[in-house]
Amino acid sequence: MSINNFLRKFRIEIISNRRESTKVAMEKFEDEPLIVAEIGVEDGYNARDLQKALNIKEFHLIDICPTKKAFKMKNKNEKWYLCPSSEADVPKCDFIYIDGSHEFKDVKIDLEKYWEFVEEGGILAGHDIQYLDVSKAVLQFANKNNLEINFGDRRDWWIIKDKRR
Repeated sequence: MSINNFLRKFRIEIISNRRESTKVAMEKFEDEPLIVAEIGVEDGYNARDLQKALNIKEFHLIDICPTKKAFKMKNKNEKWYLCPSSEADVPKCDFIYIDGSHEFKDVKIDLEKYWEFVEEGGILAGHDIQYLDVSKAVLQFANKNNLEINFGDRRDWWIIKDKRR
């Protein structure tokens, strides 16, 4: 058991730059084994934090050109997709984090495609909501599908998929 998991049992958190949606997932899923996907890995900072924070049994990492630093984190439970996110096929996931292209059309494609891969009760989340194209795509998607968006204080957003959606 990692020190973070031990401390979490006592509701103690080491001060970090952990993203808000990750904190929500930690609380929602506790120590449940999860299938997770991240679109847009880049240097692997968020992926490494997800590995520390959540009990990930399968981790699907999608990026057209991640940095060398991202590959240093290689774990047995990871599957890499070195392609555009529109071409990756992942299984149903408990938590999907979108931080790929910030262009409206790409964010829209990611939202529409990966929403179908979120399990009931799962979370679709993302980063950089302050960018106009990202916020426009997220707001349009949520409005079109009558979904509630949650916003964090560190540029994160998330949607919990309930049984009615």
